[in-house]
Amino acid sequence: MGTTYMHHLKQMPDSDCWEILSRRAFQGRTKEIFEKVEQIGKGIAKKCNGSPLAAKIVGSLLQCKDTVRDWQNILDNQIWELEEVPVDLELFPALYLTYHELSPELKCCIRYCAVFQKNLRIDVEGLIRLWMAQGYILYSSEADEVQMEERGREYFTLLAGRCFFQEQEKDILDRKVVSCKIHDIVHDFAKHLAKNECLIVEEAHLRENTGAIKHLRWPRDNSRETLSSLDLDVGKVRSFFATTSVPQDCFIKHLKCARTLSFSACSLAEIPSEIGDLIHLRYLNLSHNHFEELPETVCNLFYLETLDINSCEDLMKLPQKH
Repeated sequence: MGTTYMHHLKQMPDSDCWEILSRRAFQGRTKEIFEKVEQIGKGIAKKCNGSPLAAKIVGSLLQCKDTVRDWQNILDNQIWELEEVPVDLELFPALYLTYHELSPELKCCIRYCAVFQKNLRIDVEGLIRLWMAQGYILYSSEADEVQMEERGREYFTLLAGRCFFQEQEKDILDRKVVSCKIHDIVHDFAKHLAKNECLIVEEAHLRENTGAIKHLRWPRDNSRETLSSLDLDVGKVRSFFATTSVPQDCFIKHLKCARTLSFSACSLAEIPSEIGDLIHLRYLNLSHNHFEELPETVCNLFYLETLDINSCEDLMKLPQKH
């Protein structure tokens, strides 16, 4: 086998960071505001420590800062002085400054992304529906489903504009973003924020205390494990994502508070009738499976907003209840 040369990139000069930051921050603005805050902005660019992504993130934040005081407050923020942080030192201050400016519901949307695997391409419409299922999208009691989705799209656009999402792919016709990824460091940041709320189960975690988990992803390599093997209060789990197999006692344990279940491509030949007991479900993904019918008890899921049975080619019978 041959060897691979790894070239370590040097830090970007402060002047280049300022160019990236200013291009983002002053987009569509007058020269007057530029002249007032230029020196402060160069000081902020210096605090980005040569990271182009940090400069881009902070520049996006500064787009909505209109006064000298606003810019000075960013420069003087104590978050720049943190010495010990659990994720990339160059990006944590920039990410946290941006996160701090978000509304409570948008903060929930970012923390929820910790349940996804790294480098996963995320379907934006599906992401919005997951946010809807968790109640993160604020809307009036008179709003219909379309209005909720439009509001969710606004959330995504705002967060993407703040650089929380990258590698966006757009629809050829309407130019809407249809999929995206989360930068690895941004994902680490989301995991830090979520702390014990989100867990992607690994072998090493099976006996750890997971009592506070709200959002759970079941791994590929634990097909013979059960939920009972976890020190986990299943009754508090609000999201359950299975990757390629569903634990044997998933329905027996009754995920009573679950709002989201995703069993896509889990080789399901049958959907147990007990699924109808999960009355809080808003989102149910059963796509790419081999079951032939949906049980009548699915009709008990009064709050269900999303039922995904895409590519269930063997499906022959739907529930008959009205």
